Amino acid sequence: MDPKRPHSRRSAEIIAGNDDLLTELILLHLPATSLLRFKSVSKHWQTLISAPSFVRQHTTHRGGGNSPPSFIFRSNSHKFFYFNPATKSLRRQKFYHRYRHTRILQSTNGLMLLECRKSKYGQKHYAVYNPTTRWSRTLIDAKRKNKAAISGVCLVFDPSRSPHYKIVCVRSGKNWEYSNPTIDIYDSQSGTWNYRLHFTPIKIKFSSGIYRNDCIYWIRPTSRSYYYNLQTEVEDKMINNLPRIKTPWRRNGETNKNYVMESNGHAHILCTYMGPEFKSMFVYELSEDNSGWYDKYRVDLGPISSVLAEKNDPVELVGIVRGEREGDSSVLLHSPGRIIRYTFSDGSFEVLVDFRNRSEIYKEGDRLQFRGHFCYQFVESLARV
Repeated sequence: MDPKRPHSRRSAEIIAGNDDLLTELILLHLPATSLLRFKSVSKHWQTLISAPSFVRQHTTHRGGGNSPPSFIFRSNSHKFFYFNPATKSLRRQKFYHRYRHTRILQSTNGLMLLECRKSKYGQKHYAVYNPTTRWSRTLIDAKRKNKAAISGVCLVFDPSRSPHYKIVCVRSGKNWEYSNPTIDIYDSQSGTWNYRLHFTPIKIKFSSGIYRNDCIYWIRPTSRSYYYNLQTEVEDKMINNLPRIKTPWRRNGETNKNYVMESNGHAHILCTYMGPEFKSMFVYELSEDNSGWYDKYRVDLGPISSVLAEKNDPVELVGIVRGEREGDSSVLLHSPGRIIRYTFSDGSFEVLVDFRNRSEIYKEGDRLQFRGHFCYQFVESLARV
């Protein structure tokens, strides 16, 4: 008989019978999806995991880059799929079904901001959605008397700082898109809107914003970019310019695509150049102090042909993953029927998923099933909405 076994059993019984030990040593370190399954272990576990205090503690503990990322892909047929690079799994995802027409505007640290319509051209509604727990909240601004048009909406959520989120809404004047703009902020902790003063009009569409380091960025690779510091209260300094970036010229026969992506607190512009002879990618990263862009990676994508089903298959960038260590950073690429990972540290290509035999995703003759502008990185989270 193993003499250590009774001691191990006693230790397990002590931990299981002590909520503080169970939380500190086990539950806080488990991913959100595992905790959702463990609710069925017992009524006590369900109560413990569902407690607001534990949800806040787990959200803060697992935030700030402590969780591996997953992705939500929207296919060309408007179906949603969940993809996990670590487990190499791609499956159909039940998504927000409260409205027939739903578009993901932004994904930040486990929560998503959605634009919803009951019909294709119906009135816009906005909702915050947790794809892990499938909790949602529709944003209502019933007290606002000024019906100025909404130019853009952005989600602010950093669980390493707070379990609560904010919604930043940029409104324009009634007669011209860029006139008399204001910034209004919704606070999920109080459930109220804070209406701020007007700021100097600028010619930019306040859509497709990304959040990083308590700032919202509206980045345009080929034109002017701006950011808003949430800590700034001075009216004429609310919106700041970002330095422009110089991207390489497209050579004859090349197709150039530019992407703006955030991962693990890093803001990037990624530029791909695909031609019959050369395939390359340039990755630029925004400095921490917003003073400029610098070259992060330069990649020769020519060897990708070795992992394509057909040599001349099109290739689309669908995500960048920045790890805590440099060796953990990679990009995800999509060719017909395949998801491919390129690792920056060793220059290797790996087919993570080959789904050409899955009729619900792939059809013979399709060029691409997913587009980079409809692929969203997120981390599993218990965060409440």
